[in-house]
Amino acid sequence: RLLAIVEAEVRAEAGADAPPAGGWAWITFGAAARRETTLRAWQDNGIVYTLPAGADAGAVAAFYAALGERAVAALGTCGYAEPEAGVTAAVAAFRQP
Repeated sequence: RLLAIVEAEVRAEAGADAPPAGGWAWITFGAAARRETTLRAWQDNGIVYTLPAGADAGAVAAFYAALGERAVAALGTCGYAEPEAGVTAAVAAFRQP
């Protein structure tokens, strides 16, 4: 639910510049991906997204950068710590088309 709320906020702010809905996936790595989450969990995540034909790659990347950064911050508010290695969707290397 958190990701849907964050996406709706980012999409509303982007307006007509937002890429088509539904063209992305949230990926979880590490302990959470193995379903080994404990009471004090940290984040290991990323985003993969489609790059629509004819779309401005920079604008699409900026949209998903905002989505990743906001989602990571929202998860932090919920108590998920950032990992020491920085493997989060807030980092460009973990947001890829």
